[in-house]
Amino acid sequence: MPGITTTVDGSITKCNPFSRITVEFETGCVSTFDAVWLRDNCHCPKCHHSLTKQKLNDTYDISLDVAVKSAVYHEAHEGVDRSATLSIVWAGDGHRSLFELDWLRHHSYNPHVPSPHPQQYVLRCHIHCHLFTLPGSSTSSLYPLSYGLRSNEKLLWDQQLMNKLPNIAFERVMASEDGVRDWIQLIERYGFCLVQGVPPTMEATEALANRISFVQVTHYGGCHSITADLKHGDLAYSNQLLLGHTDTTYFTNPIGILMMHILKHDGQGGESFFVDGFKAAQILKAQDPAAYRLLSTVRIQSHSAGDQGRLLQPAHGYPILNHCPDSGELFQIRYNQEDRSPIRFADHPDDVPAFYAALGKWREIISDERNVILFRNPPGSVAVVDNWRALHGRTQFDGHRTLASCYLPHDDYASKVKMLLNSGEAKTLL
Repeated sequence: MPGITTTVDGSITKCNPFSRITVEFETGCVSTFDAVWLRDNCHCPKCHHSLTKQKLNDTYDISLDVAVKSAVYHEAHEGVDRSATLSIVWAGDGHRSLFELDWLRHHSYNPHVPSPHPQQYVLRCHIHCHLFTLPGSSTSSLYPLSYGLRSNEKLLWDQQLMNKLPNIAFERVMASEDGVRDWIQLIERYGFCLVQGVPPTMEATEALANRISFVQVTHYGGCHSITADLKHGDLAYSNQLLLGHTDTTYFTNPIGILMMHILKHDGQGGESFFVDGFKAAQILKAQDPAAYRLLSTVRIQSHSAGDQGRLLQPAHGYPILNHCPDSGELFQIRYNQEDRSPIRFADHPDDVPAFYAALGKWREIISDERNVILFRNPPGSVAVVDNWRALHGRTQFDGHRTLASCYLPHDDYASKVKMLLNSGEAKTLL
């Protein structure tokens, strides 16, 4: 019969002594789970949305020395629609978590325990990824130089940007290619800007997007409307607080540009907020190089599973901080707390406490009001975000709120940058 034991490992450096649970499965194989990992992946209704399959708990609120008060194994019974489960009561707040053993086996990492009944058909390919070694030099640039502005022309910003938000008039963008060039230069410099004076309609919002490229069609549609009706199984379609994040981390190639236009809101709350991800990375690297390295190497899976008949996942996991394999430069932030899948640490199980500590430091930086710009964006003002650089979120709201949203592909945006900002010079080098 499967067994459960709790162990305490005090040998982990830079972390408090840390509870773990070791589970013996029916095959006789055992795997150990860190308490912080289990608490982070709690599937109770307070921590996990049953419809959208997204995380509701905030990893930042979980103590690194969280401990198990009790753990009880419940056997499965024939004729009862219930799998064998592990029930945990947590010390301190008395929170209760329930894990199916099949789920624990699937996500086991120390070590990974294969299923005793392998499926006849393999539904996803296994891709062997090469982990790039980051350059040891602390002076390596944080910014991609392959196209667009040079690194010294990019402006890393914090809350002080509220004094003069980058913006451009809708008429100027629509009137000429010079206007589009000025617009793109703002996006490249700040990773974020506002377009003012846009008619509050879906049609005008899409026309603006088309000045850069075609709108990328996803499972949400093309230029799509977002209201708090859970039309799609995603927390964006609710009135809940959305923490700072980047979109479509569950795509192998996340969208490049996000455009958001509030067409109507007759209630309170719903302020938009933005964070410069490159600035946050710079702060983390200066404060804790080891944490920076962990967030640059630990691969994280993401998912979108709220819509019936649809499960979106990237071909493999990616780090939060992604670097160019040739130059070592940071070129992409991929971070979404709600869409993060359970992390497998099979290769480096001892990194679990340090990783969660690094994740906490990242969350602290991007939540620090000194690094956040927050404002209520009225109809007629379109927020344009470089989804590979800037994080965005919104506060909780009430009343009816309608948002027009457009996605633009990153490669097509980059093409426009090369042609307008660099005068197509890259073509002469091909």
